[in-house]
Amino acid sequence: MKKHHAKISKQKNVWQIQEAKAKFSQLVEDANKKGHQTITKQGKPIAVILSKKEFDRVAQPQNSFLDFFKAAPCQEIELDIQRLQDLPREFDL
Repeated sequence: MKKHHAKISKQKNVWQIQEAKAKFSQLVEDANKKGHQTITKQGKPIAVILSKKEFDRVAQPQNSFLDFFKAAPCQEIELDIQRLQDLPREFDL
């Protein structure tokens, strides 16, 4: 397992947390120019820094909520939805 962590830390887009703190400006610049940057702690990935452009692309839903329902396979099913007409239950304040 240690060999795997050693390989990760030698990658250009991987930063140990101490290095990320010390070189934060460089980390942000690399995220903007070179793509996502991974931060590790004790050899394990714990966070990813993205450029704003990359974040917006990933966070943007591919379809609208309405498109999601329009594409649903069960559009032909008729639902018989009825609201219960029961009175609300009593409670003490």
